[in-house]
Amino acid sequence: QQVKLSSPDYKGRAQEEAVADFLKRIECYKATYEPLDDELDSGLSYIKIFDVGVRYLANRVQGHVQSRIVYYLMNIH
Repeated sequence: QQVKLSSPDYKGRAQEEAVADFLKRIECYKATYEPLDDELDSGLSYIKIFDVGVRYLANRVQGHVQSRIVYYLMNIH
């Protein structure tokens, strides 16, 4: 949460206002969010990051570019 509150979107805003706006954004995202299904989407390349990097799931990573992206994502947290 602290990372989001220190983003440029909330520069100069009170913490309470930033938290309220952030929670409102989450509610908007929930309306259109469609999670990946491990069985139905098994043919797709993707990476899931759980709990801000506690656990990762990389599926069908193919090639140099995709491998580098996964490596980068696993090392930024």
